[in-house]
Amino acid sequence: MRKRFRSLVVATSAVLLSVSLVACGPEYWPSSEEEPSASPGASPSPSTLEETLPKPSITVSQFERVLEETRATIAQADEERDTSVLEARVGGSVLETRGANYEALAEDDSVEPASGIPDGEVQLVLPQQNESWPRHVLAVVGWQDESQVPQALIFEQVSARSDFKLVYQVYLQVGIQLPELAASQVGAPVIAGDSSLTMLPPSQVPGAYADIMTTGEKADHYGAFAAEPDELREGLGYEHKQKNYVDNKDFELIDFEFSNDRGSSPVISFSTKDGGALVAGSFTESTEFELTEDGVSVTLSDSRSGMRALLGGEEKIESDIRRVDEYQVLVYVPPAPRDGEEPGQIEMLGYNAAIVKAEEIG
Repeated sequence: MRKRFRSLVVATSAVLLSVSLVACGPEYWPSSEEEPSASPGASPSPSTLEETLPKPSITVSQFERVLEETRATIAQADEERDTSVLEARVGGSVLETRGANYEALAEDDSVEPASGIPDGEVQLVLPQQNESWPRHVLAVVGWQDESQVPQALIFEQVSARSDFKLVYQVYLQVGIQLPELAASQVGAPVIAGDSSLTMLPPSQVPGAYADIMTTGEKADHYGAFAAEPDELREGLGYEHKQKNYVDNKDFELIDFEFSNDRGSSPVISFSTKDGGALVAGSFTESTEFELTEDGVSVTLSDSRSGMRALLGGEEKIESDIRRVDEYQVLVYVPPAPRDGEEPGQIEMLGYNAAIVKAEEIG
């Protein structure tokens, strides 16, 4: 009996959302960081509320040094494509995605390199109020080329003897406005992951959003997240998957299965002045391509995403495939509604998406 052979073309670039945003982001600088000096024998003045709060985890001047060192480390690591160099100043999801990018580039130079750290001005610095560890700081940094979108960068210091490491690198959405935040010399109080003071506890936010990406309206917290503006969901969410993969007649001999899991970066929260929170979270999304008939092959038509390179560089694959992408998201979570109040919605502020693994399975 003759076997029927059919080649299916998978445009791998469709699984990565290209970022073409205009520059945006509020500038939020304190007027001065200098502390008043006390003269010998001066009478003590009454304590202010600011003086009784925990100290911010880092000052603006200290952060600027951290940023410059991180820029230099990433530039060296990118040039050498060396993850061990990267580890000095990078961790979590940023390390995971950049390491995968180096692996893909080593196989195929046509793979699109990961974005560098913006080379422009620091537009915002928001440290956590924290005198213990781990410590975190969020910053918005622009590019000298103002046509490029600013990035929100989040750093973590896990202990007193360790350096601050970049664990989130997200692109801010067009037209978003950050909620009102504390000045950098005051900092934002730490919010517990299980806090009931926000509409959804911070620790639950990444998983709730991941479920929306994979199951759409069936997700438990579908209505808790604003659908617009959300470029990530629009470009790579449930509706995109159904239209471009599940219901695509070109892929009628492939079954697709989508699932999600925790990402490499911890959930990090910064309180806002209205009692809400800026929450950074990460999650992975697995896409399995299951061939439903013998003799079917998958042709990987584009190499820029890195999927073909991570599969060994072969253009045609004759087995099932699993692709894993890692997502970083920054969202605003409003405060929990009081009795009789209508609940607000969680708003997408920024995101990043990149492939971290591709393998043949079965």
